[in-house]
Amino acid sequence: MKPSFALLGIFGLAATAPVACGGAQPTSALCRRDDQCGGGAACVAGTCLPHAAPPATWNVELVPKTDSAAGFTEILGVSGAADAFDLAATAKIAVTGTLSFDDSAAPLKAAHVVFKTPAMIAGRPDIQYETDLLPPVPAKMTAPTFTLSVPANLAGRTASLQLLPTPPDDLTHPPSTFAVTVAAALPLSVSSKTFTVQGRLLSALGDPVGGLVARAFQNSALVSNVVKTTAGMMNGSDGTFALTVPTDRVADAQTIAIELEPVTPDSPLPHYWAKAFTLTANDDLGDIHLPAFSQPNAFRFVFHGETNNGPAVVDAVVRARTILADDMVGTTDFERDGLTDGSGQASLSLLPGSTAALLLYDIGVVPPANAPYAATCLEMFPLAAGGLQPTVVLERRPIFSGTVVGDDGAPVSGVVVLATRTAGPKVTACDDDVSTPQVTAPTATDGTFSLDLDAGTYTFDFDPPAGSPYPRLTQVGLSVPSSGAATQTIRLPAAAVVDGTVRDAAGQALPLAGVRFYGPACVAPMTCAGRPPVLEAETRADANGHYRAVIPFAAASPP
Repeated sequence: MKPSFALLGIFGLAATAPVACGGAQPTSALCRRDDQCGGGAACVAGTCLPHAAPPATWNVELVPKTDSAAGFTEILGVSGAADAFDLAATAKIAVTGTLSFDDSAAPLKAAHVVFKTPAMIAGRPDIQYETDLLPPVPAKMTAPTFTLSVPANLAGRTASLQLLPTPPDDLTHPPSTFAVTVAAALPLSVSSKTFTVQGRLLSALGDPVGGLVARAFQNSALVSNVVKTTAGMMNGSDGTFALTVPTDRVADAQTIAIELEPVTPDSPLPHYWAKAFTLTANDDLGDIHLPAFSQPNAFRFVFHGETNNGPAVVDAVVRARTILADDMVGTTDFERDGLTDGSGQASLSLLPGSTAALLLYDIGVVPPANAPYAATCLEMFPLAAGGLQPTVVLERRPIFSGTVVGDDGAPVSGVVVLATRTAGPKVTACDDDVSTPQVTAPTATDGTFSLDLDAGTYTFDFDPPAGSPYPRLTQVGLSVPSSGAATQTIRLPAAAVVDGTVRDAAGQALPLAGVRFYGPACVAPMTCAGRPPVLEAETRADANGHYRAVIPFAAASPP
């Protein structure tokens, strides 16, 4: 029986009675072939598992190989017989964009193209494709073009398309953004209607400051060309910059912010942000004065674990940031990053204070994943002259340990445990700047695992090895206390099997395609807005397009 496809929404797996060898639980062993399991079951790694019976429904992503004629495909509310759960991938179509320009505008020759459209599966990232403008042919007076290969089922859907000028055109052209309806041909008219924002950067003594990169942002998106403040004696224009911003990016009182950033991370100059403002006409910011500051000194920081004489904290990322000035017009700060060596030392070139006026830095320290010592934020750390600073002691990370067992209580080895921190305890004002890396570890032969984690709230993924008779599990909102150890027994759900063939739009088997099954993020959609859907199974088709996925027998109700 071929499966039926309908836009039924996202539902959990329907609970059905287990089917396994001799009436045993779904994780019982004693089989080598499917026919030894009886009707309605399959043999996976010596274990008879039931097929997930209809009317179970899932949302599915199909990911063909990049060189395939089939495209990435989302299927909503798919249901059918779990022993013949065939899936069809859409074909690809070529989308060609052709640029046109106002008579007064200089043509754009070099740009990166970013195409995005919202995913149909709620909570999944945007579908994104990227390419570059085709290089111009000098002998032909043709309009600039680009070509993207996208899934055919995107035709008729709304997408956003960005043209991000690349050197040297980024000096003269701002990015352009278009709302498009996906079609084979996309005519794109690049408007020359822009506002200009200019200004001049001066030192505290009134001397022009050249060589900083100037650009404008809207939230985190670049919306202007990229220039440097001028550095030469040219008609008194030292330190000046001029940015162009498309008028459509500042319609409806949308604000922008101007950034002046040193070209290299080891520059002795600070970083300036103008406070966000609305732009309704050409604007002159006038003279922007940097505050007074000294030449950087080398500061050496030492990090040990638990005590001053404890083990050195090695390969930790150290970031120091101080605010030199902050007013209603803008903020000037200075920031440096470093990495601790084998002795736990990191050397950072920082602006010094003085014994009379200490300069206060927020210093974030993030040891590598699986290190025993906790990420730390040192708020308003006082610095005067450079040199060796007092040893900073990092506390031990809490230990989160446990045992992963199957639905029958047997320990499961080789499960990859991935911990992702979603929130942390906010103790100091700079805690938000300390980003904890994901931590992973496999379970041992007895199913045990142990992770050194920073305190906070986590999402845990438990992913059994390929070919295992156990399904994966995602748990959200698990809390790791700030001290001590936490231990849990993680019981994987009962398992079922989905078998099928992935085919292309012409009905031909699609080899080596990835297949992902998603369940709902939680039972009550109003309480989990923005939470990603639960990945219940991920597998890959074989050379003949056939796949077998081990999936939760009955989806647990998410929180």
